[in-house]
Amino acid sequence: MDLYDIEDRVLLETLKKGNQLSFRSIYEKYSDQLFVYGYNILKDEDQCRDAVQDIFVWLWENRETLHITNLRSYLFSMLKFNLIWEIKKSKRRNELLSQNHFPLNDLSYDEFAIKELRQVISDFMDSLPPKAKEVFQLSRENYLSHRKIAEHMGISEHTVRNQLATTLKKFKIYLSKISYWTIILFFFK
Repeated sequence: MDLYDIEDRVLLETLKKGNQLSFRSIYEKYSDQLFVYGYNILKDEDQCRDAVQDIFVWLWENRETLHITNLRSYLFSMLKFNLIWEIKKSKRRNELLSQNHFPLNDLSYDEFAIKELRQVISDFMDSLPPKAKEVFQLSRENYLSHRKIAEHMGISEHTVRNQLATTLKKFKIYLSKISYWTIILFFFK
């Protein structure tokens, strides 16, 4: 872990507690980088400023519930997602997509969304207690039945059902706090 990661973790922890100085430090550290990245894609200063501003407004409004493992990657992922939406609704869509330097040319929107969702799921799973994580993985990644999970772990099927229900409720809450994933909730009804 390098010094920047440690610094970001400290900034995130104090940001969660409402420290405005930490927020300002994060903003000063990343806003110009995000703007330059966005401008190289959109070539529109106002749109880029708005996209970057939206990210930081969201970061401040959701500071108490953040589960971020890598701040820089998280901010750039949010920006990429915002840029995709900007391009999708832009009158200059074809022009922007045809530019050779656009970093997502070879990555469709669906592939990008899936990649980002996998990261969100991974971050969520890292926050689970070990037994809950194991039950969730056996169910959702290994596709085992409740009975098979119970046999494998030496617990009752009822415990497996309760564990999954609790974990999925927590997951819905976790997703709802990540604004651009709220729409995914219908997959987990």
